[in-house]
Amino acid sequence: MIRLFRANKTIFTVIATVGIISFLHHEYNVLDHVKKKSHAREVVHANHHDHVKENRHKLGLEAEGPHFKIDGKKFNIYSGEIHYFRVHPEYWEHRLGQLAASGLNTVSFYVPWNFHETEETKFDFDGPRDLRRFIKIAEKLHLHVLIRVGPYICAEWEWGGLPAWLLKQDNLKIRTNTPNFMVPVRKWLNRLVEEIVDLQHSNDGPIIAVQIENEYGVYEQDSTYLPALRQILIEGGITEMMYTCDDANGLQAGIPLEGTLRTINMQEDPNGNIAALRIHQPDRPVLIPEYWTGWFDWWGDKHHDLGFPWKNRFSLDRFVGTTKEIIELEANFNLFMFHGGTNFGFWNGGIIQGNQGKFIPDTTSYDYDALVSEAGDLRPKYFRFQQIMKSLNIKTSTPPKTPERKAFGELKIEGCVNLGQLMAAAGPPVTNSHALNMEKFGSGYGYAIYEANIWGGGTQNLIVGDSIRDRALVFIDAKYAATIEQPSTETKFQSPSSEKHTLSIMVENQGRINWAAPGDKGRLDAQRKGILGDIKLNGKTLENWKMWSLSFNETMISAINGQKDWWTSNCQKPVLPGLFKASLNVDEPKDTFLQLPEWEKGIIFVNNFNIGRYMNKKPQSSYYVPAPLLKKGKNEILIFEERKRGPRILSTDKHLIGQK
Repeated sequence: MIRLFRANKTIFTVIATVGIISFLHHEYNVLDHVKKKSHAREVVHANHHDHVKENRHKLGLEAEGPHFKIDGKKFNIYSGEIHYFRVHPEYWEHRLGQLAASGLNTVSFYVPWNFHETEETKFDFDGPRDLRRFIKIAEKLHLHVLIRVGPYICAEWEWGGLPAWLLKQDNLKIRTNTPNFMVPVRKWLNRLVEEIVDLQHSNDGPIIAVQIENEYGVYEQDSTYLPALRQILIEGGITEMMYTCDDANGLQAGIPLEGTLRTINMQEDPNGNIAALRIHQPDRPVLIPEYWTGWFDWWGDKHHDLGFPWKNRFSLDRFVGTTKEIIELEANFNLFMFHGGTNFGFWNGGIIQGNQGKFIPDTTSYDYDALVSEAGDLRPKYFRFQQIMKSLNIKTSTPPKTPERKAFGELKIEGCVNLGQLMAAAGPPVTNSHALNMEKFGSGYGYAIYEANIWGGGTQNLIVGDSIRDRALVFIDAKYAATIEQPSTETKFQSPSSEKHTLSIMVENQGRINWAAPGDKGRLDAQRKGILGDIKLNGKTLENWKMWSLSFNETMISAINGQKDWWTSNCQKPVLPGLFKASLNVDEPKDTFLQLPEWEKGIIFVNNFNIGRYMNKKPQSSYYVPAPLLKKGKNEILIFEERKRGPRILSTDKHLIGQK
């Protein structure tokens, strides 16, 4: 071997040299790859205050001194609120395009936990829940993003975004750093952060700031709760600026969260509100994350087109003057709402009104009298605001055209099914000696049926638990007997004979409240629905209950449509409650509105999509159907009516809000 080497010394030397060079090149590449990965990890997880020269473009939003800076340059946050969960996904780009054209540079929105985890541990980020798609559209339109992750969001949304399955726990304390709340919160926030972490500004994405919780100052019960939420977000990889929001009362009552910006919500009096913020935070930029452009509606009241209903004075001119004043004070703002949208399905929230604690659900329309209407119309408020932006030499553009709409005329009812058949479609009942709240035996949304046997004729005195949530219809042998609405729990009805009868109670969850007054915090914990407590007839507790959950989900609707022999065309005098089927024939899909004159109360489905609740009360008497829900040809309309079938169903091109 030595002789061989000596004889071929030059060749071996070349081979060795090439080998060493190859090895060193490989090692350099490995080290360079490790270095790059390490550097990328540092950028992703760097705090937004880190000033690293070579990553100057990654500084993100800074809130030191009187003005925001982004990547080291002065930046004004002029934002508008659009809730992706209240807009059909095929219209996301249209509504965001309207926002961008107005001169705004940022979009803000909540993320409702219950919309993405309706069933425990079953996360959904597809279709109308495709949060990433919404953010990417905003990025495409050169908009920055303020994302409000909760877990509680208020938003006039069902239970402020908290999922109903939490209420299966008996000793739940929401919005506290307690295990039975924070364990599921951590799982949710970790999953949410997975969706958005690479869309942060530090990763060249549009997200520049993250809001923690919502108006916790007036609610505060646990000083460790907000810090725990912040830590979860940081550990998950959130590197952008974080902030909290409160009104003036919340700023006064709440404890500041270290490492976050404090902000103030308001509608009027910018001078006074900004001064209130600067008492607590004098040397940082002013952000108004909710500058209320209008107000939401609830059933039984007028349409709120002048701001706070208790002031009723926020006219168009006052909005313009207030906006100019905010800008002159060098404050940053988010127009809440820029576009309101619709409370599709069972997602509406509710309010508590009066000393008796009466619950009133919010309307299906979340129009909010915003700059852009529920159906995408540009209001005078939009154009006046755009003029303000132009006066500041901010670039505006021609907004996207409002989608066409059409009146398709009267719809013909083709068939109906009764309540018993709906119960069969819901599946076998849950049985128990005593009545259970809805969350114990179903989804916690929609309706629940309670059924037991009774004996006795004449006047019967029925007490339905300690609380009815929220409205109950009572039936004897499938015939209507009485209605009970909370806060009442008692009614009388007539039983036809002393023989055995079937007592049925249909209870509707009309939506969980999304906010509670400072002195009434416990009410937010106590949002179980259905019947709470024992049911008594003439002083005797009734036992041996069967219970069904009428969630009207896709499985239930498919089961109903699959039973062709259930449907009857004899619907002139149907047994109510019942489900009615009609057809809407469309030559070309366009936005439309459904009217149900003289129908009383229920829900509407368009091609199996739940567009929301209807009610024969002001302020809303038409219901928005976005064109993407329709198809060319025959479209199926299903209407679940509780008490009274009206003579007609109409498709119109006019939206009736506030006309009744």
